[in-house]
Amino acid sequence: YGPVYTSVYAGDGDAWDTEFANYDGSYTLYYPGTEDPNHAVLIVGWDDSLSHAGGTGGWIVKNSWGTGWGDNGYFYIAYGSASIGMYSSFMYDWQDYDPDGDIMYYDQAGLTTSWGCGDTTGWGLCKFIPSRDTYVRRVEFWTTDVTTDIDVYIYDDFDGTTLSNLLWSDLDNSFAEAGYHGVAVDPPLAVTHGNDVIAVVKFTNVSDEYPVPVDTEGPDETGRTYRSCSGSAGSWRDMGVDYDADVAIRLRTSDITAPTPTP
Repeated sequence: YGPVYTSVYAGDGDAWDTEFANYDGSYTLYYPGTEDPNHAVLIVGWDDSLSHAGGTGGWIVKNSWGTGWGDNGYFYIAYGSASIGMYSSFMYDWQDYDPDGDIMYYDQAGLTTSWGCGDTTGWGLCKFIPSRDTYVRRVEFWTTDVTTDIDVYIYDDFDGTTLSNLLWSDLDNSFAEAGYHGVAVDPPLAVTHGNDVIAVVKFTNVSDEYPVPVDTEGPDETGRTYRSCSGSAGSWRDMGVDYDADVAIRLRTSDITAPTPTP
């Protein structure tokens, strides 16, 4: 178990702004407004017996304003108050540090938006050129919804129109939460310096019709990331050329086939 990263409305020149800024930790905050959140915090616990103006029950939350604010840097707030809980995320897994590891990607800002075809299925492609001989150990990506099917492929060749020479695939994956996920490449796949390697993911969501993760904030590349409605030859569109954006698919690598975990 661990904290939940979330957001809360901390006020904006209104009475709630004053109350939140001057909170001393002696009571449970309650604010029934529905403004969009504007401040990031960590939910670290809950207490169903907390009493407040709206009833009982609330979150125990860590702020980032130092120990001189609130209850030694923490606050108590009613469930659902001040839009708390919107845009939440949590860590469900982690990887051991690999001193010989690296990651290939174009989405410097991560997932900032998503793309679709008016359907729950879409395809993304990233063409990487390794800077040294190494091994691909994982294909990583964002999902925008609960998924029913994630098919992952690595190809040796892509000419902007057609994929060829399949090197590896892992089909029929699914994830119960939207977020950042990965599929292990086992055994690791050897790739060589200067020889392009193409990562392809077919995304199928439960309901959201924008399944392909995209970064529109970082500098975009041309001839490197593509999207498609079907994954078929001739259907790929260059995201850098058409949208000034990059598909958010990554390859995690290691210079050795089996990294030794670091405690």
